Amino acid sequence: DYTAQGHTVGLAERMQQLAEAGKPYLGEASEALVRGYFQLEALGEFDLKGVAAPVRVFGLEGVGELRTRLDRSRARGFSKFVGRGDEMSRLEVALERALAGNGQVVGVVGDAGIGKSRLCHEFAERCHARGITVRHASGVSHGQSIPLLPILEFLRQSLGVTAQDGDVAARQKIAGGIFLVDEELRDELPLLFDFLGVPDPDRPAPPLSPALRQRRVLELVKRLSVARSQREPAVLLFEDLHWVDAATETFVEALADAAEGNRTLMVVNYRPEYHADWTHRSYFEQLALRPLDRGGIEEMLSEWLGNDPSLAGVGERLAARTAGNPFFVEEVVFALIEAGRLTGVRGHYRLVGDSDEIEIPASVHDVLAARIDRLGEREKQILQSAAVIGGEFPESLLARVVELGAAELSEVLRALVQAEFVYESALYPELEYAFKHPLTREVASATQLRERRQRTHASVAAALEARHADALDENAALLAHHWDQAGEPLVAARWYTRAADWIGFGTPSETLSLGRRVRELLEGVSDSPEVLGLRLQALGWIAVHATRLGLGEGELDDIVEEGSALLSRVGARPDLEMGYRVSIGMAYSLGGRLADAIAYGEETLARGPALEGQAIPFEAPLMAALWAAERIDRALALRENVFDGVDPMLALAEREVRPLLLAIHGGGVIGGGRLAEAGLLLDWAIEAATAQGELAARVVAHGFYASLERHRGFPPAALAHSRQAVELAEQVESPTGLRQHLYQLGHAQLASGELEAARSVLEHGLATGRGRYFSVFLLSALAETLAQLGEHDRACETAREAIAVAEATGQSEISAQIALARALRLADGLESEGAIRAALARAVERIEEFGARVYRPQVCEERAELARLRGDEATRTRELREAVLLYQEMGATGHAERLAGELAS
Repeated sequence: DYTAQGHTVGLAERMQQLAEAGKPYLGEASEALVRGYFQLEALGEFDLKGVAAPVRVFGLEGVGELRTRLDRSRARGFSKFVGRGDEMSRLEVALERALAGNGQVVGVVGDAGIGKSRLCHEFAERCHARGITVRHASGVSHGQSIPLLPILEFLRQSLGVTAQDGDVAARQKIAGGIFLVDEELRDELPLLFDFLGVPDPDRPAPPLSPALRQRRVLELVKRLSVARSQREPAVLLFEDLHWVDAATETFVEALADAAEGNRTLMVVNYRPEYHADWTHRSYFEQLALRPLDRGGIEEMLSEWLGNDPSLAGVGERLAARTAGNPFFVEEVVFALIEAGRLTGVRGHYRLVGDSDEIEIPASVHDVLAARIDRLGEREKQILQSAAVIGGEFPESLLARVVELGAAELSEVLRALVQAEFVYESALYPELEYAFKHPLTREVASATQLRERRQRTHASVAAALEARHADALDENAALLAHHWDQAGEPLVAARWYTRAADWIGFGTPSETLSLGRRVRELLEGVSDSPEVLGLRLQALGWIAVHATRLGLGEGELDDIVEEGSALLSRVGARPDLEMGYRVSIGMAYSLGGRLADAIAYGEETLARGPALEGQAIPFEAPLMAALWAAERIDRALALRENVFDGVDPMLALAEREVRPLLLAIHGGGVIGGGRLAEAGLLLDWAIEAATAQGELAARVVAHGFYASLERHRGFPPAALAHSRQAVELAEQVESPTGLRQHLYQLGHAQLASGELEAARSVLEHGLATGRGRYFSVFLLSALAETLAQLGEHDRACETAREAIAVAEATGQSEISAQIALARALRLADGLESEGAIRAALARAVERIEEFGARVYRPQVCEERAELARLRGDEATRTRELREAVLLYQEMGATGHAERLAGELAS
């Protein structure tokens, strides 16, 4: 090494000085090129006197390959890769399938330290050697509280964006990457710029909620993945899924779906405790990594230690005590070297003392804890502080957290690198370090006293807030995590709330988790206007999203009781009260408790006017409950009141109303027999939802369109819309919504004569809760299906169950009464005429009471069938003609033509 004499000015700073003075310097080189090797002041200032060989000067061309812990391990020398021939062969077979256009996903599962990342690395190296692109992202141990961290990493890496790129440079890279893949995606650039934190001031992204923005980006990522696979084959590598958040998992699932049938192989790895529904799909193959056998461990140790006679028995003991875990073996070797029990160099070690005297700790955690404890106090504290930051940490961020000078910190980090606790994960554009293994970081964090760890978390949070001042929403969950660990519940609750707002409505499990954590944190915090507001907001999230995912018995009532107590202490805060009430109203509806939803909504309506500027008026949950309960006349009256005398149709068309609200209105007026109006509203909803990327609104609109086409009398169109609704609903994490669309699909299949398919779909929909949202409609359609299949007793039993659920929950019983009448007719004919007439009379009573006029012609048809059984042709003809007129008035042309043909024959 040649070191300039007496120069203390940093290279980057000195370059700037020379540039300003017009003097020559090292062009494109950076401090990262020579950190740890040279301190240069300027080219030509070496004293080369006495140098035997010339000094070579290199130009910096780009970022090097040594960016991950595996890259650095490779540079210094991996342990021998042994015992994974079968697993590698299976990955190679999966790759060949993907290259042939039959893309799939392989999940590598195994315990910590078993070699998941090493296997994936070796496979990636083989892909690189064949010229196959590999794109990579990883979960981190605190990632479950940080939404979308791996996805942001994945997108930025795929598009070549680095943290050091300015906004203009980043946008150029993003635009270039998009145009290269699919120029038709140019219109999505403002959205992608905004998502990646580099918004274009000249072309701002459309004003979308965070949830809608993420759904649009989700669809964009899928389109990008498919388009890339058409240009070139690729391997997507996602590591440590056991640490990802729910929003990231949604993106991973979308990428997995996009891989199927394309030239993309997706490889993921995770620990055994990770579970996800999408890993059970047909395109997924699980690859379980088992511990290395004794032969594999001894082969690995032979390459590492050598074959000195003194080592006899060491390999056998290590293989027995480490349970075939390669990382455990490596750490024991390092511990023996540090303790002076092994001396020499790699491949040529000898044992000092008797092998029987070697003490091998019971677990890898014990090994790591002992190694950390042997560090000097300064090195130990820096390692522990770094562990609080995360698995990877920039030196500049660590410097903000610890109280050490730059030179001293660099010295400590070099010592930790030498001891193989951490490694340099990136040299350019900023020096970054990473822990050798996640277990190393876990143990380093756990070995510090609680009070010191809390202080460090607080320092990290403050440093991160300053570092990410222009991207606080994206990093809100990370800041919340550190303030939470710092023992600052109110500060953490603020940041968790901000993170939940950023996530939005689209990932209920993630928002639910954040809401529950806010609730827990604030239990012991003294009341204040801010605390009460945060608690109410958290309760609202919990109510809505827990209901979407399936609340426990009585949980919603407990939330309402807690919220009522909080409201009594809030004082005059109508914004908080109304926001909370909207959430509770939605939760009642989604839980199928429509009677409660309507009563609560009417109470809310009586408490005050709508707040200005709300995206959805606070009447929306009440109106949605009224539509779902088929209380059509009350819903229409409320709608006219909401639009204050303006024609509701014109108002809905001209005002900026969210597509979801348009879809709900469209679905609601179907029950009133206003089919032409419903068609217009649903057309507008689909158009607006597609333009704004509102996936949930598209799902609802297509589902209601299936109902519209079924009531019009066009089963094939109903089937097409219902299938699209179910396909889209599977992308939205909501069992309640999926149940609704399974009903639409099952009923469309019933109308199309696909009886066995209808039975299967309807029973699947009921499996998530027979007393929940849309369960009466599911049970009614299942009863009709069973009746047509000839299972008459079960059909009648199912129809009666539907009526009982309707009476208990406030859901509409009209379809259930008609289904019972049909089931009884097919089962018993005129023997059950009295029960049939009673069921139809109850249906008519409800139709007239609530204005659900779409069912009136169905009652006429059932009465006509009874007349046919009695041989009363005059009554039959009269009822069918009445049905035809009613169908024509509604615009149900398919049904009208069907009955007209029947009358003509």
